[in-house]
Amino acid sequence: MMQLRYFARGLGLALALAPATVIAQPGDSATASGTAQAEVPELGRLTHLRDLRFGAFMQPTAAGTLVIAPDGTATGTGQIAAGMTIPQPPEGRGPALFRLDGTANRAFVANLPNRITISNGSATMQVRNITTNMRNGSNRFDASGIFMLWVGGTLQVAANQAPGEYSGNFQVTVIFQ
Repeated sequence: MMQLRYFARGLGLALALAPATVIAQPGDSATASGTAQAEVPELGRLTHLRDLRFGAFMQPTAAGTLVIAPDGTATGTGQIAAGMTIPQPPEGRGPALFRLDGTANRAFVANLPNRITISNGSATMQVRNITTNMRNGSNRFDASGIFMLWVGGTLQVAANQAPGEYSGNFQVTVIFQ
C-alpha cells in the first residue's frame, strides 16, 4: 500500500511538471500552399546542314595544304594556293555546318575527331587540325535554344595526289550538360 501511495505522488508530480498540451480551438488554424517544381530538359537535337568542302584545285607536284576556317576563309600553301583559282563545283568551298537545338542557355560540349580520312576509292588524304567556332570548354545555347556549329580543317595534299573526287565521313557528338 505504501508503494502505491508513493507511485501516485510520483505520477502526480510528473504530470504537474509535464508541459500542457494545447488543443486548438475551432477557428484557430492556418493554411499555406507550396509549389512542387521539376524540369525535364528538352532533349537536344543535332542536325547536319552542310558538308566540309575543300573544292577543286590543281594536282600539285609538291605537298601542300588547303585550310578551310570555320568562318569560311580558304587558304592554301605552295602549289595548292596557286591552284585554288580554277573554277569550283556548285557547292564551292566552305566549312561544315551543324545546327544544335536544345534548352535556352543550357551548356553543352561538342566532340569532334582529331582527323578525317577522305578517299577517292584508291587514294586518300587526311583532314587534320579540325577547328570550330566554339570556345574552349563549355558552350551555351542562345536564348532561343540554338547554336550554329561551324567546322573547318586542314587538308593535307600529297605531291602528285591522285585525281578524283574524295569524300569521307566524320561524327560530331554533343554532350548536353
